Amino acid sequence: LVVLVVLVVLVVLVVLVLVLVLVLVLVVVVLVPANPAAHSVAQCPFRSPGASRLLPAATRTIVVAMIDHTGLNVSDPEKSRAFYTAALEPLGYAVLREIPKEYTGGAVVFGMGVAPKPDFWVAEGAPQQPRLHIAFRAKTHAEVDAFYAAALATGGTDNGPPGPRPHYHEKYYGAFVKDPDGHNIEAVCHD
Repeated sequence: LVVLVVLVVLVVLVVLVLVLVLVLVLVVVVLVPANPAAHSVAQCPFRSPGASRLLPAATRTIVVAMIDHTGLNVSDPEKSRAFYTAALEPLGYAVLREIPKEYTGGAVVFGMGVAPKPDFWVAEGAPQQPRLHIAFRAKTHAEVDAFYAAALATGGTDNGPPGPRPHYHEKYYGAFVKDPDGHNIEAVCHD
């Protein structure tokens, strides 16, 4: 009788594992975004609610987004807002959210990104030590060049002019600027 109970429990466990595997397969087939190579950066499948998710397996690619948002602290939020608004505008970024001061302990906090969601947050406070390096993706070399010019015109300092960086990879084209607090801000195109 004990052997029979053990066998029944094992069969139930095997069935549960098979059901879990089937559910995971269905989730991947139905929820995995369409091939991201077919989309531009601005039309990323995570930002395109109309993108078809029911494609044949041969055209489906699994995409894992590991970073949802990031940010940094700045000593002068007005100066930094002017800098980031101008520098990131060529990349399609704008201020999308401002957190009311009653929720931040009186600090200025704003989120920037490509609509509809901010993915870069700037907060008033002591800048991180050591200073941070944040790279923003550009679609073209011209966007990298425009980022660099706008950043320098609004208080940034040169940390590497626009140009190829073949030591990163053969198509890497980037520009580096220090923001008003010394954070290393980059625009990069990989095409």
